Amino acid sequence: MIGARGAGVATWAALLAGTTVLFGAGLGARDLWNPNEPLYGQAVVEMAASGERLLPTVNGERFAEKPPLYFWLALAASRVTGRVDEGSLRVPSVLAGLAAVTLLYSLVERMAGRRRAWITSALFATTFSVAWAARSIQMDLLLGATTLAALHAALVVPRRLPGWLSPVLAGASAGLGVLAKGPVGILCPALVLGADAALGGASRRCCRPQWLAVATATLLAVAAPWYVALALGGESGALGEVLWRQNVTRFFTPWDHVQPVWYYLGSFWLESAPWGLIALLALGGREPDAAARALDRLAWVWLAVLVAFFSLSASKRGAYLLPAMPAVAILASGVLDRVGRGVAGAGRKRSVWVVTATLAWLLALGGIGVAQRASGHASLAGPARAIALVLVAGAAVVTWTLASRERRPVGPTLALAATVAVTYVVVGAWAMPAANPLKSARGFCTAMNERVGSEAPLRSYGSWKWRASYVYYARRRIPRLESEAELRAYFAQPETVFLIVERGSLPDVRRVVGAAEPVLSAEIGANAAYVFTNRGATTRADPRDEHTRPTATGAIR
Repeated sequence: MIGARGAGVATWAALLAGTTVLFGAGLGARDLWNPNEPLYGQAVVEMAASGERLLPTVNGERFAEKPPLYFWLALAASRVTGRVDEGSLRVPSVLAGLAAVTLLYSLVERMAGRRRAWITSALFATTFSVAWAARSIQMDLLLGATTLAALHAALVVPRRLPGWLSPVLAGASAGLGVLAKGPVGILCPALVLGADAALGGASRRCCRPQWLAVATATLLAVAAPWYVALALGGESGALGEVLWRQNVTRFFTPWDHVQPVWYYLGSFWLESAPWGLIALLALGGREPDAAARALDRLAWVWLAVLVAFFSLSASKRGAYLLPAMPAVAILASGVLDRVGRGVAGAGRKRSVWVVTATLAWLLALGGIGVAQRASGHASLAGPARAIALVLVAGAAVVTWTLASRERRPVGPTLALAATVAVTYVVVGAWAMPAANPLKSARGFCTAMNERVGSEAPLRSYGSWKWRASYVYYARRRIPRLESEAELRAYFAQPETVFLIVERGSLPDVRRVVGAAEPVLSAEIGANAAYVFTNRGATTRADPRDEHTRPTATGAIR
């Protein structure tokens, strides 16, 4: 018994150590990139500075687009590290990734054994959308983790712990999901459990009135206090934003990310790469073990209902599918497990190897293409070549294992998984930080602070209301001018003033400042930012009678 317990501890230690390296290598070395990372990061910065915990501000304005769980966790991480920075701000995503991997391992181990649990966890952790989300400041992986926690509580806890804990933990998990992402934190696990129960799955026990009552009471106990506090604090506008506009309005009549109903038929393959195609091979597979068949049935239900639900929303993003990615890993692991145990047909085994080899060489060709495109950027050339080398070497190993007479049944897929994992580590620890000069506003803001100083008036014009990268890296509030009349009045002041403008608003600003050159400019990702001053600007009396072409210097100067 001691040996088994020691083996269990070693398993969990290896799982956590490997996932931590995969998700955490170079975590704080990458700057905050637009559009959302600086926004959420600045919310935590201002929470830490003001002591406000109920509703964060960004650039001094109330920010109610997201519930507070991520901000609270990032703030707690900053208390441990001693500062709010890129690393501490991403800790909640890493923790969500670790929690999701371990919960998935436990779920699959209970239903299909340790071997399949290992395969599932490895595939899930190396899924593109999961690995990216674990290194980014966003709420979707938290939602994925709370969805997994609720399903785990409903399906696994009754078999290991006192039965009354199942609805309590499921309700608490859904409540945390609400605090992470809103009402969708309830819908994701409820849709999966409800559909599984309707089809006669193990979730039937969750449909008993007593179970549902306890789960609902716990959910309300966890999630409701924040919303009640908003209401008691007179924040009706914030309540309307976080409950209605960001959920109901965004679902039916969104203002961004508008996509057709079939959008996920295409984007799914990128989000689930590289394992989505192998999961597809689970169709028609014969699983001799009854418990493993039940797991596969749950995964199909899980994947189908969540993809269908998010497809019905008019607003769609690839990250919305993160709660469905565990199901992809489960289905793909079933295919590989059957191949490994020798219970898969010869045709299916050949299909797995063909798909694996194709994926390996597609990744290798992609790596070569990236290296060629990055050759013109000194900071990216080295890591891009390293990524290409890893991918080409991995493809060669996959090919060798396919050709080897001594090949193990799943050797090619193991080689592909190892290649993907190493690539993620190289990308996270080296390539992404090397891209900071191209993607980050830090350099622009550093030069701007030196040019403008801390006392001179500084405003922005025409950019997205929540474009917080300049605020975050300038470490100062930058009020936003919202009309040409405000801009004209601002530039007419007798004192020296400065203005940040992005490329899209440059023609409008030209109608006010004339042909004046910016005192500073920089390319930031696919955008460009400029700083103008009223000293030397020629303000036009009737700008609508004249037109000028935008002038850009193209680099920080």
